[in-house]
Amino acid sequence: MLNKVKTEFDEFRLEMTEMKHEVICKTHMTTFLDISRRATSDEASKDSSAPTEPTTIVFGNKDMLKEETKFF
Repeated sequence: MLNKVKTEFDEFRLEMTEMKHEVICKTHMTTFLDISRRATSDEASKDSSAPTEPTTIVFGNKDMLKEETKFF
């Protein structure tokens, strides 16, 4: 009986670990796409000779935020 419970717990832990990694990957991909979109938007605004403003980019997820201000 104990082995069955241990096996079920190990399977559950593995599923939770996989889900955690999946969330982290999705967060990184979303951040990458957001940065790419902003870079494309910034390139388009340079063509219109509008004054440039600083862009704040947030890296990480909700639990761990790090902000950097970049001038493009």
